[in-house]
Amino acid sequence: MRPVHRRSSTLEFPKKAISSFMPRINATWDPVTERGNPTRSDAVNKLIKKVKKFEVRREGVETKARRSVEFEEFMNLLLLVRSQWEQNKTSFMVGSVLSLQWHIMARIDDMMKLQFGNFSPNTEYASTLLFQMRWSKNIQEERDAPEQIVVGSMDPKMCALLNLAVYIESSTNVTSSEFCTVTPRTAIALYVVFWPIW
Repeated sequence: MRPVHRRSSTLEFPKKAISSFMPRINATWDPVTERGNPTRSDAVNKLIKKVKKFEVRREGVETKARRSVEFEEFMNLLLLVRSQWEQNKTSFMVGSVLSLQWHIMARIDDMMKLQFGNFSPNTEYASTLLFQMRWSKNIQEERDAPEQIVVGSMDPKMCALLNLAVYIESSTNVTSSEFCTVTPRTAIALYVVFWPIW
């Protein structure tokens, strides 16, 4: 009989959850007396194996796994943002967020916590910026946040530096920005950093 309700990973999760609380994990399961470790049950393991076989043949439940965004999709998103919204601070902010997110491979919730203090000028290469992602969910220690180099792009739609500069330039009051929390001092410093790029 073909599985239509659950995937093997859905069936494996409760098994792993129960197993983590079993004091005697090496004990076998006795189906007659119903004693031992139920996660070592032959019936359960055979069922999961059978469901996996159906999945390989694409006869099981469709996967709901996420996939990565393709480059074409990302470019279409940038074009959509720019064409659907009027040219104001919000559209420049979204374009800047998306292009920088693509450049540094970040999550969108991490991007919205961006601070100008995480940018610094690159003394070796004046046309680039140094950036540190300090608040991602996988960062536990300071050494987990190395400096990344933000490089410009020949394509103005994709250029993280150009989009960030346009956003800063279009913001009437950079100190109240919803994208970057900033002080006037860091805003001036960032403006000076971007000046050679323009």
